[in-house]
Amino acid sequence: KNNIIDSCGVADVLNFSGGGGIACYGGAALIEGNRIERCLAQSGGGIYLYQAEATIRGNRIAGCSPNVEYSGTRHGGGIYALHSTVALEGNTIENNDGYRKGGGVYLYLSPATIAGDTIALNDGIDAGAGICADRSSLSLSRAVVRQNTSPSSGGGIYLHAASIDISNCIVTLNRSNVIGGGMYADSCWGAVTNNTFDRNHAVYGGGNAFLAPNPSLAIKNNLFSYGAKNGFQPNSLNHITFRFNN
Repeated sequence: KNNIIDSCGVADVLNFSGGGGIACYGGAALIEGNRIERCLAQSGGGIYLYQAEATIRGNRIAGCSPNVEYSGTRHGGGIYALHSTVALEGNTIENNDGYRKGGGVYLYLSPATIAGDTIALNDGIDAGAGICADRSSLSLSRAVVRQNTSPSSGGGIYLHAASIDISNCIVTLNRSNVIGGGMYADSCWGAVTNNTFDRNHAVYGGGNAFLAPNPSLAIKNNLFSYGAKNGFQPNSLNHITFRFNN
């Protein structure tokens, strides 16, 4: 709590390391009020969680990344969570590099709540520069997801096989060099309500949002503005409820 953790971590190119700044293997953790900057690990440059229950509140996580020379997963520039339960609140997660997936936050088989966080200016060479949630449940509210850049799908938010509840967020100025500049959702179920998707960009479609086939999604009361190319683009409207959006 209330520490400065700067330029820590391991750069071993052969052996796995998780969490350049902080690593939690099992148990419960409160990570609060820290500055975690310029840290390096094979996965989870800033924070790595495995089979942990973590509350991460009021931190600045910036300039962290996996080691690009390592041949393993290299996901999660800011935060990497595997088989964990995560609650994020009021953090600034910015300028991190996921190298592969999840420049800001990477979740795999990990239920997470993210409330009031700013996730900005993160990047990577694979999906989900801001947030990547794969086979996880995600509750995202009152967050600002902005200016994240992915050469793959989901510049701001990438969702795959996830249970989602996304509400009252601002998703703006994110970019994908493929599809889904603001948000990409595939095989997901849940609700996206009362959000602003503004001026996100994707090269091939779904500038603000791209929906691949999903088993059940409710898209309600959102503002989709000035997205390019094709600001809101569903692959299919089957099982999609789309109401009261602008």
